[in-house]
Amino acid sequence: MSKMRTGNQTYLRRHYRECLLFLAVLAVTLYMALAPEATMLKWFNNDDGFYYFQVAKNILAGKGISFDGISLTNGFHPLWLVICLPIFAAAKGDLILPLRLVAGVFGLLQFLSMLVVYRALARRTSPNLAWLLAGFLGLNWVTYNNLFTGGLESALAFFLVACLCSAGQAYRSATTGKPGRLIWVGLLAGLTVLSRLDTVFLAIFLGVWLVLENRRDASELLTDAILALGIPVLVSILRLGFGISPLQKQIIFYAVIGFAASSVSGFITGRFSLRPFIIKPLARRIAGVIITGTLLVLSTGLALVTRLLPNLSLSLFVGVTALWSLTAALGPYPQFVSGDGKLARAGMPRTFTRWLPTGLAYFVPFASLLGGYMLWSQLNFGTPMPVSGQIKHWWGSLAYGTYGAPIGTFMDFKDYLLGANSPFAFLARASFLPWVGSLEPAWLAAGMLLLLLAAWLVLARLHPVNAQTRGAWLIFPLSAAVFYRVIYFYVSGYSHIRAWYWVAETFFCFVLIAGVLSEYLNRSQKARHVRAVWLSAVVLTLPAVLWFGSRMAAEYRYNHSAENAYMTEARSLENVTPAGAVIGMTGGGSVSYFIQERTIVNLDGLMNNKTYFDALRAGDISGLMREFGIQYIYANQYMVTSGYPYKNLLAGHLIPTDYSFDGSTLFQYTP
Repeated sequence: MSKMRTGNQTYLRRHYRECLLFLAVLAVTLYMALAPEATMLKWFNNDDGFYYFQVAKNILAGKGISFDGISLTNGFHPLWLVICLPIFAAAKGDLILPLRLVAGVFGLLQFLSMLVVYRALARRTSPNLAWLLAGFLGLNWVTYNNLFTGGLESALAFFLVACLCSAGQAYRSATTGKPGRLIWVGLLAGLTVLSRLDTVFLAIFLGVWLVLENRRDASELLTDAILALGIPVLVSILRLGFGISPLQKQIIFYAVIGFAASSVSGFITGRFSLRPFIIKPLARRIAGVIITGTLLVLSTGLALVTRLLPNLSLSLFVGVTALWSLTAALGPYPQFVSGDGKLARAGMPRTFTRWLPTGLAYFVPFASLLGGYMLWSQLNFGTPMPVSGQIKHWWGSLAYGTYGAPIGTFMDFKDYLLGANSPFAFLARASFLPWVGSLEPAWLAAGMLLLLLAAWLVLARLHPVNAQTRGAWLIFPLSAAVFYRVIYFYVSGYSHIRAWYWVAETFFCFVLIAGVLSEYLNRSQKARHVRAVWLSAVVLTLPAVLWFGSRMAAEYRYNHSAENAYMTEARSLENVTPAGAVIGMTGGGSVSYFIQERTIVNLDGLMNNKTYFDALRAGDISGLMREFGIQYIYANQYMVTSGYPYKNLLAGHLIPTDYSFDGSTLFQYTP
């Protein structure tokens, strides 16, 4: 008995930091999961989480993968829905118990995310610093409110992003990277993408970073990828201002062609660690310009002839060709000596043969999971990707849409990039909000970004390390992934972007901070620098945790009232509609979940089928409305009578009733 007690004490002594993190998250999770109903439901701070729950209920009820029980939909990220199924199966029809279980699962994911981060950092720096930084990440209001509440896929996606980057860091830091280990990393990459499909950029760029064993080759290839998108975006902004979404197809075309042209040119002229056909540097630069420019011109001509590119902005073509040619002329070309033995061994066939096993080990499992999902989605829903994302792209193309408009001005771009709910909001609001709440988040985020980038540059200059150590932080693939994801939403005109989208960006911001503090602590020989690191860590973590606690107490103060907004709205709507009524709503997640003996059909298309989306774009949904059996429309009056596209789609079909609730009006729908 005493031996068991001694063993337990030893375990707790070894893992007391993890235990403290667990107890902190457990206290928060139990506080929310066991809270009175009115308080607990406030934790579900958006309508979208109930989309998953209603689909899970319908699947378990035998109605198929459907939100309304009438038509099939794929408007969700698949992995979180799969996890929701056993949660709702265990609840056996109870409406509140599964929501408490969801809050508990989110708490578990919050702790596991902190645990993965702590252990990854502890391998590279002081365990105490790793513990502080893990607490700073997981116990602050920004990450909790944006990612670990609401019942959406964000908590699962964040956990898997942390796991993927930790696995990648461990593989890259190992003395010998065996290709077989990459199979598991590739599978993890596939699961990460299935948790949130737009993390595909992270999975791809991380794969490139891990597969190319030469750090310089990986850096060059990722630099090409960043420039491939950055150059046409820059040229388009110079041509049109910040409203560049009308050129999105041409920007995507030149991003693909520019990357291909630069990569082919780089391999031929020896910009990578492959023997070039020409040894003299000047001749290689001239050849790089000629090859890059020629490929761009020929590709553009071929695209015009085949109508792959039906419209061409001449200024975009000229600007992209000129900037890529300049890049080829000024790019770094490593020195090669004729007859070098190493050069002979680094020939192109041998190099590709060496890359092939690692590339297959990572990308085959990843592509199998993603490709399998897309094939399943195409066969079952008629589209390979979620219809919800396609709907939001379409919203951005509407001139006077009710769901917002694409970025059109510098102020729009600044708010999108650095605002309160932006990709980099973590930098501005994670720790300093209690003290500098009066300052504009954009300037705080911009200042923090510049400060961290400057710190990394100083670190590299004053405390140089080898490429293997520097690459283990994965700054480069994370940067490329974040750049592509942020620009993707911008260029495509994606509308109605929400704070919980920024999973990878939040993790990237944290890695910038954690990497700077950890590396300064690891490499500094001066006591004052060490003290500065510890002071910085405490100043970041302590206010963040205190602010988190105060916001939790303020936002989720226990309320023992039997009334809550979700239940009240559903019961009120039941009182004014007959049993069996089919009601169309823009949104409708929570109402659909709580209402009894009525059917809610999602009118905006996010949780409807591909056929409905096609009808929306065609401007005629009347046939489908009859097919669905719509009897009522319950929505904001201005949106459905004056807002585009609904004012045209529903004109002449709506008869207002006397009932309204919290800004929404009930209409009778006449076919």
